Amino acid sequence: MALALSSCFLLPREEEILAPPLAEPPQITYRTHAVARGDLKDTIRAFGSFVSASQSDVFFERRGGRLRTIHATIGDTVEAGQLLAELYTEDLEAEIVQAELNLERAELALKRTQEQADDRFTLEFAKADRDLAVLRLEELEADLQRELELAEVTGGAGEAVRRLRQRVAEQRIAVRKAELTVQRIEEGENPVAVQMARVDVEVARVRLQRLLDQLDATKLYAPIDGVVTWINRQAREGENVPTFLDIIRIADPTDLIFEYQGRDANKFDVGMDCLIIIRDDEYRGTVVLTPRSVPFEQIEQYRDTVRIRVDEPVPELRIGTSATAELLLAERNDVLVLPSRAVQRYATRRYVHVLADGVRVERDVEVGLETATEVEIVRGLDEGEEVVLR
Repeated sequence: MALALSSCFLLPREEEILAPPLAEPPQITYRTHAVARGDLKDTIRAFGSFVSASQSDVFFERRGGRLRTIHATIGDTVEAGQLLAELYTEDLEAEIVQAELNLERAELALKRTQEQADDRFTLEFAKADRDLAVLRLEELEADLQRELELAEVTGGAGEAVRRLRQRVAEQRIAVRKAELTVQRIEEGENPVAVQMARVDVEVARVRLQRLLDQLDATKLYAPIDGVVTWINRQAREGENVPTFLDIIRIADPTDLIFEYQGRDANKFDVGMDCLIIIRDDEYRGTVVLTPRSVPFEQIEQYRDTVRIRVDEPVPELRIGTSATAELLLAERNDVLVLPSRAVQRYATRRYVHVLADGVRVERDVEVGLETATEVEIVRGLDEGEEVVLR
């Protein structure tokens, strides 16, 4: 027995089992923002530049044709009436010279008729005029026939055909007048011959004036004093330009207005007060044009466009000067304000997470004025509460 008990001391001693260590949960930290009172403004910032309020696009109104030259470049200062561009006149100058000679001839014929109404050579002069008119008519008809044959070959009648037809018609009238003059002189009605000579003078004068008007229509003049701000790239020397194609734009650099073009244009109304910021300086301005204020025929021209007149002088203001217009849409003073990112939305519901004793609690709120970065809290929060930011 004693031997058995002593053998127990030969066994190894069991180690004590230790309890596993308890891990402390990580502490949750939140970024919060304290509900505070402040002022809230909802504004639009519109970026634009200054343009001339008085500008004019010039074009050939009565006649198109090949552009001969442009007498201006962008940036040039021009005066009203200054020549800007002109078309090739082809043989128009020659026609004017001929018309001037015809007028002089008609005036001399009138003078001769008045002085020699009873002269025995009057009838012979009248017959000579008639024969000359007939000969001239035959020449013009031959020229017209050649031009028509040429047009058939080339596939279209040109300006020369139109002018020749007009001259043939006029010459036929001249032949008829000459025949009537001969007839009336032979019948002894010399006073009528004098009257016919006066008519010939007036016809020659009208034709000359019409040609001069056509020559004037080939020239483009500045309608106002100003600066050339744009030249149409389609208007190249030697190329054909149609009527009513804008060639040059002239702007008055002394009458400038702020212009904005963008999607916020419909938020402006005529008469609204704005703040114009130019090089960190602020000026008061008034809206004078919006897409809703222009006539129907100018809707496309001023689509998404707002113009604002600055109410006070601006030093060193030029066409193209960049600026920003700031329009106040709504304002709230001394209200509870939160950053927009603190307010969450689900359908029509608005809610925030409030931190109370370290615990995040969800709470519904009612909002008022909202801007791009801040929101007014109308109901649901008290000043000083901590709201969790997203």
